[in-house]
Amino acid sequence: MHPRSSRTLALALVVLGGVMPALAGTRIEPLEGGGGGQAPAQEIALEPGSAVGVTFIRGDLSATATGTVTWVDGDTVLAFGHPFLGGGESALPMTTAVVHMVLPSVARSFKLSSPVQQVGAMVQDRNPCIVGKKGASAPMVGVHVKLKHAGTGHESAYNYEVIQHPLFTPFLVFSVLGESVDAGESQTGESTVTADLTIKLAGLDAFPFRE
Repeated sequence: MHPRSSRTLALALVVLGGVMPALAGTRIEPLEGGGGGQAPAQEIALEPGSAVGVTFIRGDLSATATGTVTWVDGDTVLAFGHPFLGGGESALPMTTAVVHMVLPSVARSFKLSSPVQQVGAMVQDRNPCIVGKKGASAPMVGVHVKLKHAGTGHESAYNYEVIQHPLFTPFLVFSVLGESVDAGESQTGESTVTADLTIKLAGLDAFPFRE
């Protein structure tokens, strides 16, 4: 991670190019991480000094930003000690987390961590800190991808959930679509991908299109 400031967070995303436009101007420097997914479920108390995560993607691809709990008062959790996305009122999944290793470096210091389980939602993203509420819910957008190889007829299926956010949702959907194609099409050389997409919104007819 090349920090833009002391407040920079590392967000591990496999398809980095898809989210770079949305991250411009934020304090997030995206990094490609190993495929660890979620850590085994375990009871971890959120207390000052413990790790806490804010999830962007979960499912067959995981992307969670990890920070530190500052203070806990009942069901209210103050964390990070600085803004995250600077979005004010929010509704993003808040998880417990484990830090596997800290890689210190003057140029690129970062942590290797994994989310454990969702325990609530980040409800405020303010200049002094983020605010989480234990037990609060955060709506997610389901993304279901099915790939069929024209030559062999082999099919692969991938399932994800991405955050519901006016800016980040389109870029995150693009990222998981790109990662699905990359994972399912392992042949070298040139290839052509035809995408049939269907968007389903509550209360509205499905919207199909091809690209």
